[in-house]
Amino acid sequence: MNEEDGPVSERHAKALARRRLKQALAAIYDPPPAVLLPDRDALCDYVRATLGDAPLTYLEFGVKGGRSFKRIAERFTHADARFIGFDSFEGLPEDWLFQPQGRFSTGGKPPDLRDPRMRFVTGWFQNALPGFLNENDIGGAAPLLVHYDADLYGSTLFVLAELWRHADDYYFLFDEFFQEEAVALYDFSRAFPVEIEFLAQTTTTPFKQVFGRMRRVEFKPRRAIEEKPCDASS
Repeated sequence: MNEEDGPVSERHAKALARRRLKQALAAIYDPPPAVLLPDRDALCDYVRATLGDAPLTYLEFGVKGGRSFKRIAERFTHADARFIGFDSFEGLPEDWLFQPQGRFSTGGKPPDLRDPRMRFVTGWFQNALPGFLNENDIGGAAPLLVHYDADLYGSTLFVLAELWRHADDYYFLFDEFFQEEAVALYDFSRAFPVEIEFLAQTTTTPFKQVFGRMRRVEFKPRRAIEEKPCDASS
């Protein structure tokens, strides 16, 4: 084996990942939304203005210390709103970008947030989410807002696929969209018939946040799309 096989393979994998991200964004995020906002707080204000102070159901995947969880709850004050956070609280299940496995751990403890409208579902998404969805109706008349902050491709794709069977129309937030989450959404949209509308994004770099709406639709074959050559080294 050539001693350069390892580094070459790693470089090739990174190049393919960049190419996949570019293809995903070109397919589902072109053109981008017209509303550009400076930061997460402004984006949450926009979400509140769009939905109104409704008795929404809010699902957040990737809670950590609960900062974004609290940020949303402070803006939606309706007494019948409910906020459910999903997290193992043991950190990343695998390495992600420059973060090692276990990063973002809180020692298995959910945040101490004293709001009776809040609850936390502890465990890995793949283990905890199916049972929750079987026992709880999230597809009712109240608005549903889903915050994807799972970071990882596999975790994001799993949640997207699970929710598809239980909610046919909901609003979403993606927290690190311009990384693996965008690729997961693109792959999901190729297998599951959905209509995706992006309403706003932050201009924060490098991990822009996006807000939009997703609707389940009837499957129809896609029209053939001519793919442009993509330089994997870029």
